Amino acid sequence: MVMAKNLIKNSKADLGWNTRDTDYTSCRNAVKDYCAQQNIQSWSGASDAKRAALIAATPNLTGFRLAIRA
Repeated sequence: MVMAKNLIKNSKADLGWNTRDTDYTSCRNAVKDYCAQQNIQSWSGASDAKRAALIAATPNLTGFRLAIRA
């Protein structure tokens, strides 16, 4: 059974991050800051436009490794 917790765990591995990695922490904090500024409290509660804007903005946030940005 696919569970959100497993998907998140796998996505971290897919991106090549360990949860204790400073790049991961930096990226996660940048996404949290963006969400706070845009009033995004949850993925499911965000409008389609806000989700699309977050996806478009994410690669430009600090903390992403260049290989991931591409």
